[in-house]
Amino acid sequence: MEEKDIESKVTAIYVPPGAAYAEDLENETLVLKNTIKDLEAKLKVRNLCLLVATLLFLAAIVGGIFLTILLLNERARGPVSEPFNIPDCPCTMQPSVPGKEIEFEGIGTLRLTTAILTETSDFASQCKAEFGSDAKVADWTFDLSVLSDVQVKAMTDALGIEESFNESQFFVSNQGAKFYTGSRAYFFENHGGKNPPSNWLVHDQLGLITLGSWFDITGQVLCVLPPVLPPATSPATPAPTWTPTRTPTATPTKSPPAPTVPGKEIVFEGIGTLGLTTAILTETSDFAAQCKAEF
Repeated sequence: MEEKDIESKVTAIYVPPGAAYAEDLENETLVLKNTIKDLEAKLKVRNLCLLVATLLFLAAIVGGIFLTILLLNERARGPVSEPFNIPDCPCTMQPSVPGKEIEFEGIGTLRLTTAILTETSDFASQCKAEFGSDAKVADWTFDLSVLSDVQVKAMTDALGIEESFNESQFFVSNQGAKFYTGSRAYFFENHGGKNPPSNWLVHDQLGLITLGSWFDITGQVLCVLPPVLPPATSPATPAPTWTPTRTPTATPTKSPPAPTVPGKEIVFEGIGTLGLTTAILTETSDFAAQCKAEF
C-alpha cells in the first residue's frame, strides 16, 4: 500500500528530462545576458572615469608648465604694475615741497620733477620745462654711481624718496640710454639697502637704492642741473714795487745797527733802508705814491 502511494506521488511530479534542461538553459542564458549588460554598463562607467581622469591629468600638466613659465617670466621682469594707477594724462602733477634738492660737488644739483610721467614720456623735455634749459635727466652710471652710500642716503632724505617695494619708481637713464630693452625703462627704488623683490631684474645697487627696468609704470624723473661755475676774474694787478732810494751800506758785524734818530730809519744788508712816512694815511690812500713823495 505504501509503495503504491509513493509511486503515485513520484508520477504526479515527474517532468520529462528534456523540458527541464531547456528551461534551465533559458534561465541561465537570461542570467548571463543580464550579467553581460551589467558588465557593459560598469565598463562604460569605468572608461568614462578613466577619460575624465586622463583629461584632468593632462590639464594639470599643462597648467603646471604654464605656471612655471609664468613664474620664470615674473622673476625676470620688473615690479608688477598692478599697484600703480596710470593717469589719463602723462603729466599729472603732485604737490611738491619747494627746495627739495641737493647739490653734490662735481655732479650738480639733483631735483625730482613735480610731474608724474609714464615710461613713454619725454623725460629730457620735462626736466628742461621745470628746471631750465641746462637741466637733463640724471644718469645712473655717469652721475649717481660716483656717490657714496652716505651721499645716497643724503639724497633720498633731501628729495623725500622713502623706502618702498614695488610702489615708487624714479626714472633715470643708464649710460645715456632710457630703455634697457624694448619698452623697459630704467628706474630706481629705495629698498633701504635690503634685498629687492623677487620679481625684479636687478641691474645695479647703490647704497639704499636699486636700479631696475619695466614698462606700464609711472613715476617722477630725477633731473640734474650742472654745477654753477664761479665767474671768471681778471688777472690781479701786480702791486707796485718799491726801489730803495739809498744804496744799502754794510753794517758792522759785531752788532745789529740801531735806528738813527734823525729821520727814524734803519739799513739792512741785502734789503735796504727802512723808514716810516711822516704822513698819517687811511687805508684808501696811495701808499706807493706817499713813499715816493717823502723818500
